[in-house]
Amino acid sequence: MTLDAEWAVRRRAIERGRYWIGPNGPRARWHKAITGKFLPLAGLGLWLIGLYGRGRRNALDIRRVEMDIVVPGLPNAFDGYRILHVSDTHLDALPELVEPARRLLADVEVDLLVVTGDVHGHLPAPVSRSVELLAEALRDVRVRGARMAVLGNHDAVEMLAALADKGFDVDQPVPRAGARRRAAAHHRPR
Repeated sequence: MTLDAEWAVRRRAIERGRYWIGPNGPRARWHKAITGKFLPLAGLGLWLIGLYGRGRRNALDIRRVEMDIVVPGLPNAFDGYRILHVSDTHLDALPELVEPARRLLADVEVDLLVVTGDVHGHLPAPVSRSVELLAEALRDVRVRGARMAVLGNHDAVEMLAALADKGFDVDQPVPRAGARRRAAAHHRPR
């Protein structure tokens, strides 16, 4: 896999910068630091009042939602086209989700699998661990076409190679007038 060097430098600058960049714009990193310190205390508080186990059970009680979407003017070739969209998995933060997710998706057959970022969530964990967990959760999904992925604001540049190694086509935005280019090997899913 070949990285666009200019893009990688800009992406790493964002990753190390003073702000987290999200859908609502930049947020100071100290907010994340405070939240990171507060969450274990909140978890302890929930455990002390007997709600921690209930919250964990709720988090592991995942559901699959299927929707039929009608798009006027879409070519007939896309009638019945099935897309599995996966986003914000952060499985490294709660790896116990992998097995329920795998079971829930075991009979799914789609034309396109799209992962739209935030695979990584627990900063001390290696990126490879996050991708391995995602690959295990999606192991039994049958994908007739492409597997595509883009990075989220929690995902490091190194995530591109790890996703490409698992059979995903990954795009790197090129910061020139909104242009894009294909960045990964185009091999079929295993």
